[in-house]
Amino acid sequence: MKIVKSNSAPSHRTEQLNEELRHQISEFLAREAELPTNSLATVLKVITTPNLQEAKVIVSVIPANQTGTVLHALTRLTHELARYLRKNMTVHSVPHMTWVVDNGEENVDRLEQLISAGLDKDQDKE
Repeated sequence: MKIVKSNSAPSHRTEQLNEELRHQISEFLAREAELPTNSLATVLKVITTPNLQEAKVIVSVIPANQTGTVLHALTRLTHELARYLRKNMTVHSVPHMTWVVDNGEENVDRLEQLISAGLDKDQDKE
């Protein structure tokens, strides 16, 4: 009986595919995609499922107040992106992509605000 770990690390091949997808999607966004004016979407990471049928594309959006608009634009561009990937990559099939926004920067900013507010309250008590 073979035991398969569900939390196992991705294979080397999967990691290579993730990195190539990240690179190609970044190129597509820079050269082909029309995103809302004065906004920027950066591909941080791509995570594919073990069967390579689905991929989460993790992006950061600047400015943060454009996140919803940019995410909507990216979703609309998914089919065009799939055609671009088929043309520019040598893969049997292009995974179905889901866009995920990384709010890491926003969370860091909020944490810094909370820490600063806490420090200000402590100084007022003295």
